[in-house]
Amino acid sequence: NNKKVLLFSSFFRGLEYAWAPILVLFMMSKVGLSIAEIFILQALFAFMNVLLEVPSGIIADRLGRKNTVVFGFILFAIAIVVFNYSQTFWHVLLGELLAAIGSSAISGAKDALLYDSLKETKQTDQYKKVTSTMYSRQFFIGAFASFFGGILASKFGFHVPILISAAGMFALAGILVFLKEPKTHDPS
Repeated sequence: NNKKVLLFSSFFRGLEYAWAPILVLFMMSKVGLSIAEIFILQALFAFMNVLLEVPSGIIADRLGRKNTVVFGFILFAIAIVVFNYSQTFWHVLLGELLAAIGSSAISGAKDALLYDSLKETKQTDQYKKVTSTMYSRQFFIGAFASFFGGILASKFGFHVPILISAAGMFALAGILVFLKEPKTHDPS
């Protein structure tokens, strides 16, 4: 059932944070970006993410929430791989664009898919509990992933936590393939 798949998947979502503590250091030391360039890139990511929210919702309504969420996580994983191999401002900008598209595809569609799944089984009263459990697990694992990501980067290099984050996102997309599109929202 979708509720179980989404709860299980929150572990892998937490792995996204393995690269969080080293992101700025990576961009400065390996890519050669200045703090100003990093802030510009982060601002562009935020702007693109907001700009893409409505179109991604329309896509989720037309192509299905499951497909949109899986696509979003695959794109986000590819963005992390792009970051890993970035050598210029433009490479990082490409990664930010892919991450913004992926992030906006995931944001509302995942929660809508959960709500529709609970609605189908007459369990909408569990929505707050399930989402809070999902996000609690994600952030709990994320805290550990951030901590160990920093340690791994100092011992083995920046690429290790970055690739762990990407692997987590690819694994997450693979797990979410097992979701079923709720009949309350079937795009066909």
